[in-house]
Amino acid sequence: AVSGWQERLDESAIAFAKRMVEYGAKRIVFTDIAQDGMLTGPNLPALREMLAAVPVAVIASGGVGSVQDISNLAALGASNLEGVIVGKALYAGAVSLPSAIAAAAGGAL
Repeated sequence: AVSGWQERLDESAIAFAKRMVEYGAKRIVFTDIAQDGMLTGPNLPALREMLAAVPVAVIASGGVGSVQDISNLAALGASNLEGVIVGKALYAGAVSLPSAIAAAAGGAL
């Protein structure tokens, strides 16, 4: 989805990401919009698929609601998983910044 998630494309996220890499993108922010803001955990299978599909850095976004979610992302062990966006969980107080940093560092995220 594009334009503030108001417009959907007839192209998968992976195909779109690969095309952007061909155009020169060095980093992909992958947001599962169905999970975004839900605090129910990231879509690990979709993220795993994205990480395997592109040779560039990927930043995970969408669904993080706990420190365990960050640990689960770090446990993927993907060398191109560069980071995670922890938005609403910080604002809601579900995750503290020091605990998020510690969880990410523990898994070398």
